[in-house]
Amino acid sequence: MRTCRSFNPITALSRKPIPEHRVDDLKTLLERALRGDLEAFGEVVSRFQGSVISLAYAKLGNWHDAEDAAQEAFITAYRTLKDLRDLECFPGWLRRVALTACNRSVRRAKLPTTRFDEADNGLFFAGDPASDGERTELCDAILSALRSLSPAYRDCMRLHYLEGYSIKEVAMFLGVPQGTVKRRLHDSRKHLQRHMIHYAPRARRTKMTKELDGLTWQCGWTSHMACIKGCLNYLHDHGSREAGISRAWLFGGTGHAFIINIHDVICASGPTAFHSEMFFRLATNFGCRITGIFGHKSEPDFAAKQEAAWVYVRGCLDKDIPCYGWELGIPEFYTIHGYDDVGYYYRGPVCDEGAGPKPWKEVGGSEIGVLEMYSVKTCSPAPDEETVKEAFTFALEFAESPRKWVFPRYQAGPKAFEKWAKALEQGTAERFGHGYNAEVWSECRGEAVGFLKEAKERLPGKADALFDEAIEHYSVVHAKVRAVRDLHPFQGTDVSAKKNVKSPESAALLREAGAAEGKGMETLQKIVEAL
Repeated sequence: MRTCRSFNPITALSRKPIPEHRVDDLKTLLERALRGDLEAFGEVVSRFQGSVISLAYAKLGNWHDAEDAAQEAFITAYRTLKDLRDLECFPGWLRRVALTACNRSVRRAKLPTTRFDEADNGLFFAGDPASDGERTELCDAILSALRSLSPAYRDCMRLHYLEGYSIKEVAMFLGVPQGTVKRRLHDSRKHLQRHMIHYAPRARRTKMTKELDGLTWQCGWTSHMACIKGCLNYLHDHGSREAGISRAWLFGGTGHAFIINIHDVICASGPTAFHSEMFFRLATNFGCRITGIFGHKSEPDFAAKQEAAWVYVRGCLDKDIPCYGWELGIPEFYTIHGYDDVGYYYRGPVCDEGAGPKPWKEVGGSEIGVLEMYSVKTCSPAPDEETVKEAFTFALEFAESPRKWVFPRYQAGPKAFEKWAKALEQGTAERFGHGYNAEVWSECRGEAVGFLKEAKERLPGKADALFDEAIEHYSVVHAKVRAVRDLHPFQGTDVSAKKNVKSPESAALLREAGAAEGKGMETLQKIVEAL
């Protein structure tokens, strides 16, 4: 018999929080359970079953599997309760027991763990929006926003807002201070506000004058490459053979897979704050021509550039030429799949399903003040040997941090890893920026390994041993930066929060990555000479 079968995800919203005095007498119930009082442990189960099943569902994605895992967790908890030294630590201990039960369930069923994104739509609506279509669309938008939160932040949101637990109860269950729960809830609300700011039901949006059906970005941390790849995918789907390149060939062929750019305080600007025009020239080597308009709001003719970009993008879309641009939403790149009389419709970070219109007169008017609008077309590619050689030559030059590419207070190349490590040792690294940089540069080094493997296949016998050597070095860089990423996952929290992180362990990993990067750069130089 399943002791938790009565839990219903739809009625979870109406569940009342446990009174504070009931939390206080938990220790008494556990002491009775240790003496063999099954009724006392039954009361413990009734108190925690909602949170345990909810946690299990977030990991397993199926209510029946979640209930089974919860039942297993409570049975294990009862049998091993005698091993718990401090009964006041029961909520956090039970959470670990439940996670272990979930992991066993995954291994047994060979099911991938799933996210919070498959919750029933009914969880989010007390009333009825204007129509079923809008209800579904709004639910999808909310779920997309929730997916972008880290697991720790999703757990807080689910337990407090969906399950109805008090902040004290959530803190006990997760094994963290109440202040941490409050901060996570606050940061999560801010994140969801930013995520939903451009939401509007499609039925209430102005009809697009022109739309490129199927144009979207290829989701990734490096949004510039993700948007170029999305545009190439669109062209390839519409008959362009030259556009059918791999993600790794795009990252490597532009040199992006091999660069790094780190600010003094490891702020989130590093992955995008550098001169990137060399990407456009190198892209022609693999058959991709990128052209467009760039401007800054400090320029006297900025308004004219905004209008020129508006005319340019509309003209390209009218000819079914895909486009992308900067900061249509947050400070990232977005593909532009349509327009109306007001502005641009776009897809990208935190709006996979699309948003808009973004008024064309507002683009570039933010604090950053940069206007970038580009189109992507195909052209005749250069020989693969030239693609590899020129990409490595650019990466080697960029690593020296010349002012033609790198701004003041930023560092590129192996020295960037040392700058990053020192900031983590001294506690001057911004937490938000640190997590974001770790995600981006981990992604880039993973693509670097992929590019090197593909280059070796495309150029057999040219420099096989050197390619293998480079693959070994960049695999180490990728592994070390990925380990840093795993130590401090990007939380997607409020970027305005001035929080820093200090981590000698991450600093050591980054120094190892920097050493491997230096050896990798030396090998790239040898490959250039060999080719």
